[in-house]
Amino acid sequence: MDYIYLTALGGLQEGVLDLVQNIITTRINLPPCSEHSEPIKTLSPLPSPDYAYLEKRNQYDASKILEQISHSLPQDGIKIIALTELDLGTLVLSYVFGLAELEGKAVVVSTCRLRQEFYRLPRNDALLLERLSKEILHELGHSFGLVHCLQPYCVMSRSTTINQIDTKMQDFCPRCRELLNAKLVDK
Repeated sequence: MDYIYLTALGGLQEGVLDLVQNIITTRINLPPCSEHSEPIKTLSPLPSPDYAYLEKRNQYDASKILEQISHSLPQDGIKIIALTELDLGTLVLSYVFGLAELEGKAVVVSTCRLRQEFYRLPRNDALLLERLSKEILHELGHSFGLVHCLQPYCVMSRSTTINQIDTKMQDFCPRCRELLNAKLVDK
């Protein structure tokens, strides 16, 4: 069995994991693991990642989180996705929306900078879900070996600003879709 596992990291709004599970199931086209088993499972929430706290920046080091959560992947899993509301950065980047190693097992995505409230704008749950969908698909694409796409509308295009996330679609371009499907067959 090859499952993708979802978990909350340091707290998450109720219902987000269910929405993410739906996003992955409908956009990635994962085959069922067996006749009676969906390819995505949810794990118990993980505690706040105090080990990754960057005190001077009031952020959490996404690279350290990736390393740690990869150890939480059950043996029947191929990927683990941790969702958090904490602000993420790396030692090199002042902030990230999410992070995954190329062809790695772990993905971390934060809703912090995807929320309108972060930019002092009114709350918009529909926009948050759209942005979260794009960021999860993007990072999951990296974990399956996809690199940044030059098509600006593709979910795999580079997104270092919220405007770049808003510009792209919630799906892979035909070329990236073909590459992803080939990777899924090989898994």
